[in-house]
Amino acid sequence: MKAAYLKERPSIGELGNKLFIDSTLPAPNLDEIKPTEIIVQVKASSINVDDIHIPEGSFLGGLPFLQSKVPSSDSPLVIGSDFAGIITGVGSKVDQDKYKVGQRVCGINHLQSVYSEMGTWAEFVVTEEKRIVFIPVTFHSRMQLRSFYHCLSFTVCWRCLKQR
Repeated sequence: MKAAYLKERPSIGELGNKLFIDSTLPAPNLDEIKPTEIIVQVKASSINVDDIHIPEGSFLGGLPFLQSKVPSSDSPLVIGSDFAGIITGVGSKVDQDKYKVGQRVCGINHLQSVYSEMGTWAEFVVTEEKRIVFIPVTFHSRMQLRSFYHCLSFTVCWRCLKQR
């Protein structure tokens, strides 16, 4: 699958010099994922500041337990956290009545780099039920989808602040 990934940790400010973009990584398939996971074909992803700082090792000032795994040639790191796309595979323990192949979803693999979840700067991403929401079928234009996603992001942030 086509993906943007790292084979080594970049120095601060050098992410662009270490980023590979090609089709050499294998796409995920149902035989390889956990029964609780979902495969999504990524149609859009974003770049946010954490997507840059986590792989550099500078997230939250470089706290060691909040950085990404160290990428290598044998274990490359696909980066990225936010995505929108279409479900292409559903694990055996996922609610099959709720999550179906072909549904449009958006979500966040917010722990992707820290806990080695698959990043979203790729054609496909592996995620979990709790990390996605359905995109209403009435949303067709990119502007509507962007507005929906921004409202969703605001809602998540607002809930986090209220829970503190």
